[in-house]
Amino acid sequence: MTTRGRIDAAREGGLINAESAVNLLDAFELMSYWRLRHQVAQWRAGTAPDNHIAPTDLTGHQRRHLKDAFAVVGSALQQMAQGLAPGFT
Repeated sequence: MTTRGRIDAAREGGLINAESAVNLLDAFELMSYWRLRHQVAQWRAGTAPDNHIAPTDLTGHQRRHLKDAFAVVGSALQQMAQGLAPGFT
């Protein structure tokens, strides 16, 4: 199942609300875009692509967006934890 499919399943299963699902998808797309740009730059430089982007390689604006994206993920995790049975998390 894709990440989009898992987010949709969490929404449909009532573990997260619709707004959180949209926010998670936005955060995922943003991080995927940055990862792809990073990998293309590595490929062009002749190095093996990886998934490790140093925050210092991002602009201040990008770091703020990344911080917001992590906050979205944290909020969704809290929602899901509340919807799961005790001891499941």
